[in-house]
Amino acid sequence: YFKSGPYDLKNNAGISLYDLIKTMGPSNREIFLNELEDKYKTIELTKNFDEDYWKLMSANQIQELHKTGFFEIASHGMYHYNLANITPEEAKKDMYDAVELLRKITNTNVDAISFPDGSYNAQVIKQALAVGHKKLWVSDYHTTSDIENPYLRARFGVSSTTNHYSNIISIHKAFKKYGI
Repeated sequence: YFKSGPYDLKNNAGISLYDLIKTMGPSNREIFLNELEDKYKTIELTKNFDEDYWKLMSANQIQELHKTGFFEIASHGMYHYNLANITPEEAKKDMYDAVELLRKITNTNVDAISFPDGSYNAQVIKQALAVGHKKLWVSDYHTTSDIENPYLRARFGVSSTTNHYSNIISIHKAFKKYGI
């Protein structure tokens, strides 16, 4: 793999390392990431990174956010797998583990998930419902019949890297496209 732009690595076939990792299931991803760590000491390298780029919220911060009542705590999966690319059993476990962790932190049921990278299919929907999700947020519908699914909901992003005018345009486009 070689550097391709500021944030990506690609191999000679033009396949992004990021995209390759996103297609891996739990066992393959763990093996691959361990090999990268052994060879390149990736964890040691991250110690020099500004933590604003990688630090996650703590349990206390999630609790405080939840207590305000202004935010809905939803799942995004435990390990950010592209859920349609792993087995249904792996997808269900990943979603279940995330729900249980958030339930323990917030002391409430978590019934919504935003699918990582918008990755879902019929099996993922079935597994998400089985773990108790009632709101399934998608970045884009895959089929026209998905629009009619009462559990699937269109989501859109509000960027922290642009101005509020760009966000207003983004929200307007989502409302126009999905009628929400």
